Amino acid sequence: MPILASRGAGSAKGFGFTAGGSPFIEATGGCVATVGDYKIHTFTGPGSFVVSKAGSGDNNIVDYLVVAGGGSGSSPGPSSPSPAAGGAGGFRFYANTTNNPQTGPGAPINNYPSGTAVPVSATTYPITVGGGGAAVTCAVGVDGNPSIFSIITSTGGGGGGNQNFPTPVWPNSRVGHPGGSGGGAAYPNSAAGAGNTPPTSPPQGNDGGSSLGDTSSSTGAGGGGAMVAANPTNVGGDPRGSAGGAGAGITGFGTSGESSGGQYYFAGGGGSSAYGSPSNVGGIGGGGNSAVYPADGNGYPGDANTGGGGGAAGNWHPAANKVGGSGGSGIVVIRYKFQ
Repeated sequence: MPILASRGAGSAKGFGFTAGGSPFIEATGGCVATVGDYKIHTFTGPGSFVVSKAGSGDNNIVDYLVVAGGGSGSSPGPSSPSPAAGGAGGFRFYANTTNNPQTGPGAPINNYPSGTAVPVSATTYPITVGGGGAAVTCAVGVDGNPSIFSIITSTGGGGGGNQNFPTPVWPNSRVGHPGGSGGGAAYPNSAAGAGNTPPTSPPQGNDGGSSLGDTSSSTGAGGGGAMVAANPTNVGGDPRGSAGGAGAGITGFGTSGESSGGQYYFAGGGGSSAYGSPSNVGGIGGGGNSAVYPADGNGYPGDANTGGGGGAAGNWHPAANKVGGSGGSGIVVIRYKFQ
């Protein structure tokens, strides 16, 4: 009997709990919010997710949102009037729908339950939050930078293409750059940047818009956006001048992102310009608008911490030296049950 008493109700081992008596994760890092029985750690810049105690069973698997930086829109040179928009940063996501349901038209394709779960242990997880592609003048767009948590890497969005320069800085500079979501193609008759590059399952993004078959106007295509369950083909719009692909709307991960209808959207593609057309909007989820015609001004940046693609600059000869919008920086959010 004394032996049995020594392993009674006070023994964590006797009840299958983790060492220390708690079946739940305990962790620090980032900006921490408490919502009911859940902790939400939000990283808008580099940091560390420090797990002091791992949970037991399913309680040691976290929900996550990992969004990379968006690509920037391009800017026309003196004789290259065809800027295009930047693609959104890659969007990777896992939510246990038993306790974190995802609904609505913008709900993304979820990793759960067959995708990439991330169980945590008592260790430090470095967090990388990718910056957006830099704003450019008289150049093709710049790719965004990756965001990383544990085994999850989201790829930066592709920069927008532009007509060939005397010394192109990208092979066939009219083609949109590949990335998490691809950048838009420049006029004329050029291919979009491929999204979901490198490939993940489910896809981390979509293609940009192309200008294939368009040889009649100076224009550029919109950037691609995130992969959404209700509309998995949120590619950037094809020219003449076009909107960016829509991003993904989620709940349960705090209040960062672009708010709409109770959801928070991320990874919208940038909008592109066209001669004789008004500004074209970036996709919901932080995509930047194109310059407003006929002012032929600067493209608008993607929103910070959404991974939105940058908008294209004005697209006609007087717009030389105008700026393509920078891509929006990324974000990492981690959610878990703590009690």
